[in-house]
Amino acid sequence: MDIRFYIGYSGWSAGQLEEEMDIHSWVMDDIDINYPFMADSLGLWQKCLHHKGDHFSVLADMSDSVSLN
Repeated sequence: MDIRFYIGYSGWSAGQLEEEMDIHSWVMDDIDINYPFMADSLGLWQKCLHHKGDHFSVLADMSDSVSLN
């Protein structure tokens, strides 16, 4: 059995998260409930962007190397 732990902290000032949502700073979509439990966690972001479609699919296939984008 694989277990993942996510540790960190995120905080927002009053109204900041709502503002970020309003200006589309966050990528949101309905996803398969099993995505967080996939064995290939390194490909999860790419899979989610492909699932979202449209221009997000293009972003999913961009190289991690800035010099190649």
